[in-house]
Amino acid sequence: MDYSLDLYTYRVSCMEKLALVQKVAEEHRQFQSHVHEFQKWLVLKTEEVSGFTELEDASENRLEALQELDASIAHEENTLRYIEGSAEAVKVNTSPAGAEYITEEVEELRLAWQRLRQALVDIQEELQSSLDSHSQYMARREELVAGIRQLRALVQKMSRELESKDGERTEEHMVTQWRKYTGVRNALLAEEPRVEQLKAQLKELFRFPQEHRELSDDVLAAVKEYQSVENDPPPIPYLLCGGPVGVLTIEEQGNAVYRETDGLQSGPVDLHSAPISVKGRSSRLSSESETTLRQVLQDPLHGFSQWSQAVSQVLEASAEVTEFSHIALLVQNIEKLLKHSVQLQERLSLLQVKADLLTAVFGQEKANSLLEELTADMRKRELLHSQLLQRKSRLQSVAEHFVYLIIMDLRSKGRKEDQKNTQIPDGEETEDGAQEQPLNDEASDTGSSPGMLAVLLREIKEGNRILSQKIDSNTAELQNSLDGLYSTLNGLVARVADAEQRISETEDTVNRHEQLVNTLLKDNESLKSKVDYLENYSRRNNVRIVGLKEGTETDDPVKFFGEWLPQVLGTTHFPSPLDIERAHRTPSFKPPLNESPRPVLIRFLRYQDREKILRLAKEKRNITIQEKRVNFFPDLSPELARRRKLMIPAMKALKEKNFTCYLTYPARLRVQLKDGKFRHFTTPGEVSRFMEEEKT
Repeated sequence: MDYSLDLYTYRVSCMEKLALVQKVAEEHRQFQSHVHEFQKWLVLKTEEVSGFTELEDASENRLEALQELDASIAHEENTLRYIEGSAEAVKVNTSPAGAEYITEEVEELRLAWQRLRQALVDIQEELQSSLDSHSQYMARREELVAGIRQLRALVQKMSRELESKDGERTEEHMVTQWRKYTGVRNALLAEEPRVEQLKAQLKELFRFPQEHRELSDDVLAAVKEYQSVENDPPPIPYLLCGGPVGVLTIEEQGNAVYRETDGLQSGPVDLHSAPISVKGRSSRLSSESETTLRQVLQDPLHGFSQWSQAVSQVLEASAEVTEFSHIALLVQNIEKLLKHSVQLQERLSLLQVKADLLTAVFGQEKANSLLEELTADMRKRELLHSQLLQRKSRLQSVAEHFVYLIIMDLRSKGRKEDQKNTQIPDGEETEDGAQEQPLNDEASDTGSSPGMLAVLLREIKEGNRILSQKIDSNTAELQNSLDGLYSTLNGLVARVADAEQRISETEDTVNRHEQLVNTLLKDNESLKSKVDYLENYSRRNNVRIVGLKEGTETDDPVKFFGEWLPQVLGTTHFPSPLDIERAHRTPSFKPPLNESPRPVLIRFLRYQDREKILRLAKEKRNITIQEKRVNFFPDLSPELARRRKLMIPAMKALKEKNFTCYLTYPARLRVQLKDGKFRHFTTPGEVSRFMEEEKT
């Protein structure tokens, strides 16, 4: 045998194996070096990402830095791929256990890199959302600030418009004031939507995380200026029915005093002023000026009504007169009524040419009615005026006849006395001290005496004195009645103004309360929706298992389900163990033996595991343990479960009509139509209406 050749061959073989071992060792060393470097890089980048997570800055510089970091991490995927390729080469010359270890190590590197990328994506999305939210907030804030400035400018302008200016209290001035106050009121009422829009814009800003206390104060201050600006009420022009124009003012002591322009006396009325909003003040002033203007315009008609009543009374009283003193009083009253009739004619004629103003103040229907009444009153005035003239002429004729009868009676008595008495010489004085004068030819013919004429004059004077006393007495009673009416009227004006103010404030309060209730109801619904969303979000990693016999999970449910789920659903689908955070039954108390077992809640670490288990359970359909069927369901909140349960009958009805449909999250029914398109329904009512449409 040639031992030298064998030794050489053995030596060469050993050298080749040694070289191979050295090569494998070098590959392992390089692989481990690359893995170690990549792990160090992962730790470093993880710390950087954690540092970005802890920062609260939402600037664009931070977003750019995040993008640069994400680009650098994405670039290292080439290094990861090189390590994965090296791992395949190393596993060729490695034992099966070593190859499995290398595979797990490389997969862990890949998962760590992916988690790092996902964390960066989440941070970028959160930061981008924050930047978008900030830009939306600033845009809406600028819009709200501009709205506040416009509202304040308008309120200041309207407040200046409401300030009283001294001027003559004429009808033209009252019309001007009424038009001004009405214009201010309409302008403020037109701004109600803007005020509500400001409140809605402020409410929208509350969903942004920025601090907006100062902006809230600005909005509240602007709304307060709109609703609660305090100003002293200006003098209120007022016209007494059939009387002169006066002014109702508020004194410093809080008393309302009516002062007539012609100086007649009037008493104070207790009317305490209060802070009045611009809107309420404009409404009150517009209402008061409109009421005053209506009284001014209707005053000629009211005056005619009173005048016509007085004329009727005089005509009725003068129908049959038996006393001379009554005739004189009636004639005097008729002359006053005729004078008043001329004044009424002028006022009614002026009112007749104000048809446009009547329409603006009273409205078309009421103005037409007033014009018709005005025309009828003018015709009636002419008729009554003519009747007064005729009655005056008749009374004067009757009075002349009375005087003639009295004179004739006195002359008859004088003749009889002349026959009994002696003749009085010319120039002698009578008993009353009056020097008798010779009678004229007419007196001589009738035979009357001067003494009888003196008696007649005394009776006439006495009648005039009695008549004057009656007139003075009636005038005093009439003045007292007018004073009482003035006092009552002023009291009513004060009470009406106070009632209108309280009604206005009450209406404003009720409107604010209604708006607050509506806002609270909307906020309550929004919060309920958010709470339900958060509750379902917290349950998204949970699986609910129904039908599992009590005690099957033993004392360690986490371990049991970690082994049982892969066995039931297929171990090939679970290359790595399931990460289960916790597993338990709900509720906590154990039911009696004859009742259904409690559901089991399992919370997984990863959402993907939960979705995989639900998908595999749906594909396998029939899952049993100890000859008992077990069902897998997602864990939902009670509210969402109730909504989904309401959609089940509608889904069954659609399936009976051969529609393809299924329930999607959260509680939306997706239906495939016959033309291949899809429709979505969120309530059973929508499904019912859809089926009715399909029938027709």
